[in-house]
Amino acid sequence: MGALKDTRALIIDLRRNGGGTPTAEVYLASYFLDPAKPVAVNKFVSRNPGTETFHTEEFKSSPTPYFYAGKPVYVLTSGFTFSGGEAVAYDLQALKLAKVVGDVTGGGANPGGMAPITPDFGMFVPTGRGENPTTGKNWEGVGVQPDVRAPAADALKVALGLLGQKTDQTSIDALSQARLFEPRTTPNPASEPSIRRVIDELARGEPNYDLQSPGLANLTRQQLPSLQQLFSSLGPIQSMSFVEVDGQGGDAFDVKFADRSLRVMVVVTPDGKTAGMGIRPPGPPPGAAPR
Repeated sequence: MGALKDTRALIIDLRRNGGGTPTAEVYLASYFLDPAKPVAVNKFVSRNPGTETFHTEEFKSSPTPYFYAGKPVYVLTSGFTFSGGEAVAYDLQALKLAKVVGDVTGGGANPGGMAPITPDFGMFVPTGRGENPTTGKNWEGVGVQPDVRAPAADALKVALGLLGQKTDQTSIDALSQARLFEPRTTPNPASEPSIRRVIDELARGEPNYDLQSPGLANLTRQQLPSLQQLFSSLGPIQSMSFVEVDGQGGDAFDVKFADRSLRVMVVVTPDGKTAGMGIRPPGPPPGAAPR
Protein backbone atom coordinates (compact mmCIF):
# COMPACT_ATOMS: atom_id res chain seq x y z
CA MET A 1 0.00 0.00 0.00
CA GLY A 2 2.89 2.37 0.65
CA ALA A 3 3.82 2.40 -3.03
CA LEU A 4 0.22 3.31 -3.95
CA LYS A 5 -0.38 6.24 -1.60
CA ASP A 6 0.02 8.94 -4.26
CA THR A 7 -2.21 7.32 -6.89
CA ARG A 8 -5.40 9.13 -7.87
CA ALA A 9 -7.53 5.96 -7.71
CA LEU A 10 -7.23 2.33 -6.67
CA ILE A 11 -8.48 -0.92 -8.20
CA ILE A 12 -8.26 -3.98 -5.94
CA ASP A 13 -8.41 -7.12 -8.06
CA LEU A 14 -9.90 -10.00 -6.05
CA ARG A 15 -11.02 -12.11 -9.00
CA ARG A 16 -8.53 -14.87 -8.15
CA ASN A 17 -8.62 -14.45 -4.36
CA GLY A 18 -9.89 -17.59 -2.62
CA GLY A 19 -9.71 -16.36 0.97
CA GLY A 20 -7.57 -15.10 3.82
CA THR A 21 -7.65 -14.01 7.44
CA PRO A 22 -10.04 -11.49 9.01
CA THR A 23 -7.11 -9.61 10.57
CA ALA A 24 -5.53 -9.05 7.14
CA GLU A 25 -8.86 -8.09 5.57
CA VAL A 26 -9.66 -5.56 8.29
CA TYR A 27 -6.15 -4.10 8.20
CA LEU A 28 -6.52 -3.48 4.47
CA ALA A 29 -9.88 -1.80 5.10
CA SER A 30 -8.19 0.37 7.75
CA TYR A 31 -6.29 2.27 5.04
CA PHE A 32 -9.61 3.77 3.90
CA LEU A 33 -10.89 4.70 7.38
CA ASP A 34 -10.06 7.69 9.58
CA PRO A 35 -7.31 6.46 11.96
CA ALA A 36 -8.68 8.71 14.71
CA LYS A 37 -12.04 6.90 14.71
CA PRO A 38 -11.84 3.09 15.06
CA VAL A 39 -14.66 1.35 13.18
CA ALA A 40 -16.04 -2.18 13.59
CA VAL A 41 -15.38 -3.69 10.17
CA ASN A 42 -16.12 -7.40 10.65
CA LYS A 43 -17.53 -9.74 13.28
CA PHE A 44 -17.82 -13.50 13.91
CA VAL A 45 -20.46 -15.08 16.14
CA SER A 46 -19.29 -18.58 17.09
CA ARG A 47 -20.65 -21.42 19.21
CA ASN A 48 -18.74 -22.31 22.36
CA PRO A 49 -17.77 -25.98 21.79
CA GLY A 50 -20.08 -28.47 23.50
CA THR A 51 -22.64 -25.82 24.49
CA GLU A 52 -25.59 -23.89 23.11
CA THR A 53 -23.96 -20.56 24.00
CA PHE A 54 -22.05 -18.25 21.68
CA HIS A 55 -19.27 -15.71 21.79
CA THR A 56 -18.56 -12.75 19.52
CA GLU A 57 -15.23 -11.67 18.07
CA GLU A 58 -15.22 -8.17 16.60
CA PHE A 59 -12.51 -6.80 14.32
CA LYS A 60 -11.97 -3.04 14.38
CA SER A 61 -9.91 -0.79 12.14
CA SER A 62 -6.46 0.21 13.33
CA PRO A 63 -4.05 3.06 12.49
CA THR A 64 -2.11 2.64 9.25
CA PRO A 65 0.98 4.48 7.93
CA TYR A 66 -1.27 6.77 5.89
CA PHE A 67 -4.97 7.42 5.21
CA TYR A 68 -6.09 6.70 1.62
CA ALA A 69 -9.03 9.09 1.71
CA GLY A 70 -11.17 10.89 -0.83
CA LYS A 71 -10.13 8.84 -3.87
CA PRO A 72 -12.14 6.37 -5.98
CA VAL A 73 -11.71 2.73 -4.99
CA TYR A 74 -13.04 -0.20 -7.01
CA VAL A 75 -13.00 -3.89 -6.06
CA LEU A 76 -13.07 -6.50 -8.85
CA THR A 77 -14.84 -9.81 -8.16
CA SER A 78 -15.61 -13.14 -9.82
CA GLY A 79 -17.40 -16.35 -8.94
CA PHE A 80 -14.04 -17.64 -7.64
CA THR A 81 -13.72 -14.78 -5.11
CA PHE A 82 -14.40 -16.45 -1.77
CA SER A 83 -14.30 -16.14 2.03
CA GLY A 84 -11.75 -13.47 3.06
CA GLY A 85 -11.69 -12.11 -0.49
CA GLU A 86 -15.44 -11.66 -0.30
CA ALA A 87 -15.07 -9.99 3.09
CA VAL A 88 -12.92 -7.25 1.56
CA ALA A 89 -15.54 -6.60 -1.12
CA TYR A 90 -18.56 -6.81 1.20
CA ASP A 91 -17.12 -4.75 4.07
CA LEU A 92 -15.74 -1.95 1.88
CA GLN A 93 -19.07 -1.86 0.04
CA ALA A 94 -21.09 -1.80 3.29
CA LEU A 95 -18.97 1.07 4.65
CA LYS A 96 -19.37 2.93 1.32
CA LEU A 97 -15.62 2.97 0.85
CA ALA A 98 -15.54 1.20 -2.54
CA LYS A 99 -17.67 0.11 -5.48
CA VAL A 100 -17.72 -3.58 -6.40
CA VAL A 101 -17.40 -4.41 -10.11
CA GLY A 102 -17.69 -7.88 -11.63
CA ASP A 103 -19.57 -11.11 -10.97
CA VAL A 104 -21.43 -12.29 -7.87
CA THR A 105 -18.91 -13.97 -5.57
CA GLY A 106 -18.85 -17.57 -4.33
CA GLY A 107 -20.84 -17.10 -1.11
CA GLY A 108 -18.67 -18.37 1.78
CA ALA A 109 -19.00 -16.18 4.88
CA ASN A 110 -19.13 -18.60 7.81
CA PRO A 111 -15.90 -19.66 9.56
CA GLY A 112 -15.15 -23.24 10.51
CA GLY A 113 -12.63 -26.01 10.15
CA MET A 114 -12.00 -29.54 9.02
CA ALA A 115 -13.62 -32.32 11.07
CA PRO A 116 -12.12 -35.81 10.68
CA ILE A 117 -14.47 -38.62 9.67
CA THR A 118 -11.81 -41.29 9.02
CA PRO A 119 -8.01 -41.01 8.98
CA ASP A 120 -8.21 -40.30 5.25
CA PHE A 121 -11.42 -38.28 4.97
CA GLY A 122 -12.82 -35.15 6.54
CA MET A 123 -15.35 -32.43 5.93
CA PHE A 124 -15.48 -28.68 6.47
CA VAL A 125 -17.96 -27.78 9.23
CA PRO A 126 -18.95 -24.17 10.04
CA THR A 127 -18.60 -23.28 13.71
CA GLY A 128 -20.07 -19.79 13.55
CA ARG A 129 -21.31 -17.09 11.23
CA GLY A 130 -19.91 -13.87 9.85
CA GLU A 131 -21.91 -10.76 10.67
CA ASN A 132 -21.07 -7.38 9.18
CA PRO A 133 -21.46 -4.73 11.95
CA THR A 134 -22.93 -2.23 9.46
CA THR A 135 -25.56 -4.42 7.76
CA GLY A 136 -26.08 -7.08 10.43
CA LYS A 137 -25.92 -9.66 7.63
CA ASN A 138 -23.38 -11.56 5.53
CA TRP A 139 -23.00 -13.10 2.07
CA GLU A 140 -23.24 -16.81 2.96
CA GLY A 141 -24.81 -18.76 0.11
CA VAL A 142 -25.73 -15.67 -1.91
CA GLY A 143 -22.38 -14.01 -2.60
CA VAL A 144 -21.43 -10.35 -2.65
CA GLN A 145 -23.67 -8.45 -5.07
CA PRO A 146 -21.68 -6.08 -7.31
CA ASP A 147 -22.57 -2.40 -7.60
CA VAL A 148 -21.74 -2.74 -11.29
CA ARG A 149 -22.47 -6.21 -12.68
CA ALA A 150 -20.08 -7.36 -15.41
CA PRO A 151 -18.50 -10.64 -16.55
CA ALA A 152 -15.39 -11.22 -14.46
CA ALA A 153 -13.18 -11.17 -17.56
CA ASP A 154 -14.38 -7.63 -18.35
CA ALA A 155 -14.31 -6.23 -14.79
CA LEU A 156 -10.98 -4.41 -15.16
CA LYS A 157 -12.08 -2.85 -18.44
CA VAL A 158 -15.36 -1.69 -16.85
CA ALA A 159 -13.62 -0.21 -13.79
CA LEU A 160 -11.14 1.66 -15.98
CA GLY A 161 -14.04 3.04 -18.00
CA LEU A 162 -15.69 4.29 -14.81
CA LEU A 163 -12.43 6.14 -14.08
CA GLY A 164 -12.44 7.72 -17.54
CA GLN A 165 -9.52 5.66 -18.78
CA LYS A 166 -9.10 4.21 -22.25
CA THR A 167 -10.15 0.58 -22.31
CA ASP A 168 -8.44 -0.71 -25.44
CA GLN A 169 -5.81 -2.37 -23.22
CA THR A 170 -7.37 -4.40 -20.46
CA SER A 171 -4.69 -6.71 -19.07
CA ILE A 172 -2.73 -5.83 -15.97
CA ASP A 173 0.57 -6.56 -17.72
CA ALA A 174 -0.30 -4.20 -20.57
CA LEU A 175 -1.44 -1.40 -18.27
CA SER A 176 1.26 -1.52 -15.61
CA GLN A 177 3.99 1.06 -16.10
CA ALA A 178 5.75 -0.03 -12.89
CA ARG A 179 5.97 -3.44 -11.23
CA LEU A 180 5.56 -2.72 -7.53
CA PHE A 181 5.93 -6.31 -6.43
CA GLU A 182 5.96 -9.85 -7.80
CA PRO A 183 4.26 -12.83 -6.15
CA ARG A 184 6.67 -15.13 -4.36
CA THR A 185 7.72 -18.20 -6.37
CA THR A 186 10.30 -19.77 -4.05
CA PRO A 187 9.56 -21.49 -0.73
CA ASN A 188 9.80 -19.85 2.65
CA PRO A 189 13.04 -21.29 4.15
CA ALA A 190 11.07 -22.11 7.31
CA SER A 191 8.44 -24.20 5.52
CA GLU A 192 10.27 -27.52 5.09
CA PRO A 193 11.61 -27.60 8.69
CA SER A 194 8.10 -26.75 9.92
CA ILE A 195 6.54 -29.66 8.01
CA ARG A 196 9.18 -32.11 9.25
CA ARG A 197 8.81 -30.96 12.86
CA VAL A 198 4.99 -30.98 12.90
CA ILE A 199 4.72 -34.42 11.24
CA ASP A 200 7.24 -35.89 13.69
CA GLU A 201 5.37 -34.36 16.66
CA LEU A 202 2.00 -35.61 15.40
CA ALA A 203 3.34 -39.12 14.82
CA ARG A 204 4.47 -39.15 18.47
CA GLY A 205 1.25 -37.54 19.67
CA GLU A 206 3.23 -34.69 21.24
CA PRO A 207 2.57 -31.46 19.28
CA ASN A 208 4.33 -28.32 20.46
CA TYR A 209 1.37 -25.96 20.65
CA ASP A 210 3.65 -23.03 21.49
CA LEU A 211 5.01 -23.22 17.93
CA GLN A 212 1.52 -23.13 16.39
CA SER A 213 -0.87 -20.24 15.88
CA PRO A 214 -3.85 -20.26 18.30
CA GLY A 215 -6.23 -21.33 15.53
CA LEU A 216 -4.06 -24.23 14.37
CA ALA A 217 -3.38 -25.31 17.96
CA ASN A 218 -7.13 -25.48 18.61
CA LEU A 219 -7.74 -27.61 15.51
CA THR A 220 -4.79 -29.87 16.33
CA ARG A 221 -6.14 -30.55 19.83
CA GLN A 222 -9.51 -31.51 18.34
CA GLN A 223 -8.04 -33.80 15.69
CA LEU A 224 -4.97 -35.19 17.47
CA PRO A 225 -6.12 -38.86 17.77
CA SER A 226 -6.79 -39.20 14.02
CA LEU A 227 -3.69 -37.18 13.09
CA GLN A 228 -1.47 -39.35 15.27
CA GLN A 229 -3.01 -42.49 13.79
CA LEU A 230 -2.35 -41.24 10.26
CA PHE A 231 1.24 -40.04 10.64
CA SER A 232 2.40 -42.87 12.92
CA SER A 233 1.21 -45.33 10.27
CA LEU A 234 3.21 -43.63 7.50
CA GLY A 235 6.63 -43.93 9.10
CA PRO A 236 9.52 -41.46 8.69
CA ILE A 237 9.72 -38.97 5.83
CA GLN A 238 11.95 -40.26 3.03
CA SER A 239 12.03 -37.15 0.82
CA MET A 240 10.36 -33.80 0.22
CA SER A 241 10.10 -31.72 -2.94
CA PHE A 242 8.77 -28.18 -3.28
CA VAL A 243 5.84 -27.86 -5.72
CA GLU A 244 4.52 -24.28 -5.64
CA VAL A 245 3.40 -21.28 -3.66
CA ASP A 246 -0.34 -21.84 -3.53
CA GLY A 247 -3.11 -19.29 -4.08
CA GLN A 248 -3.18 -18.25 -0.42
CA GLY A 249 0.55 -17.75 -0.04
CA GLY A 250 1.35 -21.11 1.52
CA ASP A 251 4.05 -23.51 0.35
CA ALA A 252 3.06 -26.86 -1.14
CA PHE A 253 5.42 -29.86 -0.92
CA ASP A 254 5.14 -33.46 -2.08
CA VAL A 255 6.20 -35.54 0.91
CA LYS A 256 7.20 -39.18 0.33
CA PHE A 257 6.83 -41.75 3.09
CA ALA A 258 7.70 -45.47 2.90
CA ASP A 259 4.72 -46.55 0.77
CA ARG A 260 2.73 -43.37 0.21
CA SER A 261 3.09 -39.73 -0.78
CA LEU A 262 1.07 -36.73 0.35
CA ARG A 263 0.79 -33.13 -0.81
CA VAL A 264 1.34 -30.98 2.29
CA MET A 265 0.55 -27.24 2.32
CA VAL A 266 2.00 -25.09 5.10
CA VAL A 267 1.93 -21.44 6.19
CA VAL A 268 4.65 -20.18 8.55
CA THR A 269 4.41 -16.75 10.20
CA PRO A 270 7.36 -14.31 10.36
CA ASP A 271 7.96 -15.29 14.00
CA GLY A 272 8.37 -18.95 13.00
CA LYS A 273 5.01 -20.34 14.10
CA THR A 274 3.06 -22.77 11.93
CA ALA A 275 -0.21 -20.99 11.14
CA GLY A 276 -1.81 -23.52 8.83
CA MET A 277 -1.27 -26.98 7.39
CA GLY A 278 -3.28 -29.09 5.00
CA ILE A 279 -2.80 -32.52 3.47
CA ARG A 280 -4.21 -34.30 0.43
CA PRO A 281 -3.04 -36.78 -2.23
CA PRO A 282 -0.32 -35.44 -4.56
CA GLY A 283 -1.18 -33.85 -7.88
CA PRO A 284 -3.93 -31.34 -8.71
CA PRO A 285 -7.19 -31.56 -6.74
CA PRO A 286 -10.00 -33.51 -8.44
CA GLY A 287 -11.68 -31.46 -11.15
CA ALA A 288 -8.95 -28.80 -11.21
CA ALA A 289 -8.28 -27.21 -14.58
CA PRO A 290 -4.73 -27.43 -15.96
CA ARG A 291 -2.64 -24.33 -15.36
